[in-house]
Amino acid sequence: MNLLSKIIRADTCRRSRFHDEKGNLVSVERLFWNGSRAYATGLARLAFGFRPVIPWLSYDATRILERRLSPGSSVLEFGSGMSTLWFARRAGFVRSVEGCEAWYQKVRSFIKAEGIQNVDYILAVSESDYVMAGDAGGRAYDMVIVDGDFRSECVRHAVKWLKRPGILYLDNSDKDSGPDGGDIRAAEELALDLARRMHGSVQHFTDFAPTQLTPNQGLMISIA
Repeated sequence: MNLLSKIIRADTCRRSRFHDEKGNLVSVERLFWNGSRAYATGLARLAFGFRPVIPWLSYDATRILERRLSPGSSVLEFGSGMSTLWFARRAGFVRSVEGCEAWYQKVRSFIKAEGIQNVDYILAVSESDYVMAGDAGGRAYDMVIVDGDFRSECVRHAVKWLKRPGILYLDNSDKDSGPDGGDIRAAEELALDLARRMHGSVQHFTDFAPTQLTPNQGLMISIA
């Protein structure tokens, strides 16, 4: 990929750096309001290692999630990070599962430094431990966030743990959009099937996220 193509397209998976990988163009409003923040945090991360304590999801989706959270809310998170701290500050209980030990130790140190007590943080040593993390404690969740490994299997099991009303959010739902498909395509189909069966609403977000220099898509399923 030559320099001009790199500037225009960012990578080989998208039509331009303003499209997600499905070919959806980010709106002018999101480009202006959310893109500017994404670029600012992205440059700060590259220059200074800055990690904003906010979910690295669509800015607009994050605003919806924040409005739905309360001290009585519970969140199940597949894939940990700055979002774990953010959810812990707004919800009563967070269970977060991570598959990478090095990243687990880093996030664990952030949790300890913040004195956070309402996070059950799990290091999964197998796929089964990862995708079945919601079984521990017999708890139901107001939100299930799928943003890590084994996404189709995480979505498949999420229905067992999701409260009514509740939200399932699948990040990067534009990935694996090539002819061969992949796990994200399977995860999205399972999420959409859940919405059909449970008469839920569907929202796609082609948007920027903190530190990300190109838009990606997220999928939110809201079950009444």
